[in-house]
Amino acid sequence: DHKIVLTDDESTFVAWHLKRDFPYEYTRPVPVEAVDNTSVLKTQLTPELKEVFNKKPPDQARQELMNITHTTKHR
Repeated sequence: DHKIVLTDDESTFVAWHLKRDFPYEYTRPVPVEAVDNTSVLKTQLTPELKEVFNKKPPDQARQELMNITHTTKHR
């Protein structure tokens, strides 16, 4: 039902095998998880998250980017 060979240059193993059918009586249905939230987002909108989307002065945004990327403003 299967065969494993080595290529001529001996650099790769090649495997050939037939697809086996899985008996239906051994299958189980996928469990359905109860979803209590209809939101697509994984997190809720909190004041901390709202702050991220607020307009910031360029100096403050630059300082935050410098802290995140560990670089200077001239880089």
